[in-house]
Amino acid sequence: MKKILTIAVALSAVIFSLSSCTDINESIKNTRWTADLSVYDGIDTGEAVLSFTSNGYRFQLTARKEERPESPGYINSEFSVKHIGDIFYEYPIVRIPYLKKDGNGNEVTYYWTGTVSEDGKQMTINEFDGLFFDSSMTELFRNVVFTRQ
Repeated sequence: MKKILTIAVALSAVIFSLSSCTDINESIKNTRWTADLSVYDGIDTGEAVLSFTSNGYRFQLTARKEERPESPGYINSEFSVKHIGDIFYEYPIVRIPYLKKDGNGNEVTYYWTGTVSEDGKQMTINEFDGLFFDSSMTELFRNVVFTRQ
C-alpha cells in the first residue's frame, strides 16, 4: 500500500510540474506589453508596444525628440513590425525573432532577447538587435522595460 501511495504522489508531482510548464509557455500568447520610452535620455515622447498573438507578434515603436529636424540628434522614429512565426519562450527568457534584409537582399534573422520578471508583470528587452539602421539608436534603446497590460 505504501508503494502505491508513493507512486501516486510521485506521478501527481510529475503531472503537476508538466502542466505548470505548459501554463508558463502559453501565458505569453495573446498578451500586450507597453514601454514608456520618454524615460530614456534623448527621447521626449515615445512608446513601444509588443503584442504577442497566437501565431507570432506585432511590435510598434514611436519615439520623438522635440527639436528641429535639422538639429543634431533629432529623433522622429516610427517602426511597425508584424511577424508570423515562433516566439521562443522558456521562462524567464523570451527570444523574439526579427527578419531584416541585408545589403545583398538576403533575409537575416535577429533575435531580441528579453527577461520576464518573477511575477510575470514586466519584461526587459536587452537590445533591439537589427531593428535600427543607426547604431546610436540601437545604443539608446537598451534594457527597455515593458509592462504587461
